[in-house]
Amino acid sequence: MKKVYEINSAREMKKFGEKFAMSVCRNRKKTSTGALVVALEGELGAGKTQFAKGFAKGLGIKQRINSPTFVICRSYKIPCGKTNACPNFTDFYHIDLYRLQKLVDLDSLGLKKVLSGNNLVVIEWPALAKKIFPPATLWLNFKTIAKNTRQITMPAFDF
Repeated sequence: MKKVYEINSAREMKKFGEKFAMSVCRNRKKTSTGALVVALEGELGAGKTQFAKGFAKGLGIKQRINSPTFVICRSYKIPCGKTNACPNFTDFYHIDLYRLQKLVDLDSLGLKKVLSGNNLVVIEWPALAKKIFPPATLWLNFKTIAKNTRQITMPAFDF
């Protein structure tokens, strides 16, 4: 079953990403191992990067989150301690595969190692690497509806 959400501003998109991250952290089983991948599909300008910025905030990451379009991958430590919003993960990776042409290009990124670790991974333009994602990957589709309105379609997920 799929759910559809309508988002009406960049600020609202960030809030949606933040809330989604907190829900993912609450629902992750302590016995689960390996990365949890959130794959973001959709056209340019549909809100994927704004969602990722909010997602990082929901993990308690305070650094500025920049688009990884030109560097392809950015990593951030998920804060630990008493206020750790997400104790079952160690690192957050924000990856953008838009500029990659072939699956072989992924080898230099060390993506397989990232996916085998206890990480949260948000990937924009994920189609190229689909074959190596874990089966529990969460697929979100972003669509531009109007100038400031976006639609997110995703599997039913409580948050």
